[in-house]
Amino acid sequence: MSKGTIKTNVRGEPEEPVDNLDALNLALERLAADNKSRPIVVDLVRNNGDSLSFGIGADLTALSFTPADGGACMASIGDPAVAAGPRQFISGGHWTEVRSKHLIPMTLAVEEIRHWFQHGVLGLGPIKWRTC
Repeated sequence: MSKGTIKTNVRGEPEEPVDNLDALNLALERLAADNKSRPIVVDLVRNNGDSLSFGIGADLTALSFTPADGGACMASIGDPAVAAGPRQFISGGHWTEVRSKHLIPMTLAVEEIRHWFQHGVLGLGPIKWRTC
């Protein structure tokens, strides 16, 4: 059974435990709906300490994986045909720009997030990765 915590990087927002895929799905849906006007950066941290960071509340996002063991981080590679420029997300109370070379459709990102949460590995389908 997968377990982890969602951290929103928004001041005053508590961490949210996610004990299973249903809880993760509900949290992702709520965060997307609550942040349509101000997309935010979210960290999903598995109990082993690995984390997957992503923007939520927009149609495009980027994924960034950081392993707990100190290994190389990985970032999603975007499709230039999809993103016509950078996007901004709130992280730590400030707007942070994400370059288009990392942006992927949120629908694909959610599939990857779910897969990673359940199995602890990256590499679902069409998303390509590069080291940070």
